[in-house]
Amino acid sequence: MSNRLDVDYAFSTSAGIKPENQDACAIRIPDNSNTLIHKGVVALVADGVSACTRAREASHTSILSFMADYYSTPDSWQVRHAAGKVITAINSWLHYQGQHHINNDTDLCTTFSGIVLKSNTAHLLHIGDSRIYRLRNQHLECLTEDHTSRLGQRQYLARALGMHRHTEVDYRTETLQAKDVFILTTDGIHDVLSHREIVACCQENCGLQQIADSLVQAALSAGSSDNLTAVI
Repeated sequence: MSNRLDVDYAFSTSAGIKPENQDACAIRIPDNSNTLIHKGVVALVADGVSACTRAREASHTSILSFMADYYSTPDSWQVRHAAGKVITAINSWLHYQGQHHINNDTDLCTTFSGIVLKSNTAHLLHIGDSRIYRLRNQHLECLTEDHTSRLGQRQYLARALGMHRHTEVDYRTETLQAKDVFILTTDGIHDVLSHREIVACCQENCGLQQIADSLVQAALSAGSSDNLTAVI
């Protein structure tokens, strides 16, 4: 039996009916075997908070900064420590920029959900209301908890990168099994698609890119009014 970590991926993202796509996503599978062993494979999704004036900048900055800085941390650091240091720095920068802009009228906040696949373990990092699902043996499970609160009839985001000077990011680990499928989505998809409909998209399409595209199209057809991103 091979112990090699073998990962395939795809993603699809769309502005939907909105004029601008404030979502961001990225996947990196290192070419260098040493980097793959010590740092693993990283998949990320972020959704800029639309109420913020620089939402797109917030989501893209968080994704690009994490990808650059995580892989620059010492190999001796464990995933939780390395990722935590990087996310803390990103949060501090976003919050500072929002509080000290010259016009004093801007803020940068974004959700952030990511997976680091290293050896036989998935390390999950999460803040906000994007989600990470796992499809295993045709059973779909949401592995993250939405950080939202309700005030009257309105639901709003309670935690996000850049929202507060100090932030708490959820962290958990899951043991990998062969043929596990992880699905990272922004709320433009999972707010309108049920678990059953997400599973159907996975079962009815043979390739990962087809699955990602079908999730976006299914959410649009279901009336999604937000940006839409799916990383498989």
